[in-house]
Amino acid sequence: MWGTQTVPCHKRDGNCICLAMDQHVKNIFYLGMTEEDERYVRRKRREPIPVYRNEQGCAFLKAPGGGGKTRSEAGAVRLYFALLPLGIQEEMKRKRLKKRWMCKISDALQFAEECLGIRGEDVVFSHRLCRLFDRQQALPWELYAVRLRTCRQEEAFRCVNLSIPEECGEERLEETVRLLMPYLPRINSVVMVGGETESAWRIEDYLYDEYGIVTSYARRPQQNAPWLDLSGGEAGCFGPVAFGSEICHINDAEVLNFLDTSVKSGYNTKVN
Repeated sequence: MWGTQTVPCHKRDGNCICLAMDQHVKNIFYLGMTEEDERYVRRKRREPIPVYRNEQGCAFLKAPGGGGKTRSEAGAVRLYFALLPLGIQEEMKRKRLKKRWMCKISDALQFAEECLGIRGEDVVFSHRLCRLFDRQQALPWELYAVRLRTCRQEEAFRCVNLSIPEECGEERLEETVRLLMPYLPRINSVVMVGGETESAWRIEDYLYDEYGIVTSYARRPQQNAPWLDLSGGEAGCFGPVAFGSEICHINDAEVLNFLDTSVKSGYNTKVN
């Protein structure tokens, strides 16, 4: 059993951010789509949906634990996935075929829960499937941690751009600090992309009190620095700015694209 450690609160006007660091390997099930011809769709319609494990592994950094540790610990995402044929988008328009596909998808999700121990909140749908099923989802914070580490491996950074929702709950604040914490000893500045809010102030206080990091506010992300965008689009769309300025823009869309590339280009093993 992995341990849990609580990090002390940091306050503004009586509010606090309490962090619980769970040391674990996170199992995630990703349901995506693949490009296949019509004959493939008809054949797969009659077969169970195969579930695979991505053997490449997705490592990330975690905040240091207790006992006087000074460097960050390693964590990992263990990625399981299934890919549906693109042609089901048309077949879902027919009642009989839609019912068949929904049963198959339900069976795959049941397998993920009962055999792999993956709960509903750790099931991630691709963008196209979210649109197809009108699904709203919140991505596990570990996926952002994986992508942030890949940015760090590509190029060291001393500054981080950060965006959070204007109405930010306690859990999201904890996740935000948990994502940043492994990098804070090497960061000189944090740029909050968007306006000042109570939630932004609380993160600002934590960064200054614990690490002496000064936070600034801007309408656009600073160049040559990663942009951890947890705002869900509230911070605005700066796609062209990000790409033109070598900004690693880590938002929901980019994380899902990273997942899709990982499962389609990695070494995979069938598990069902």
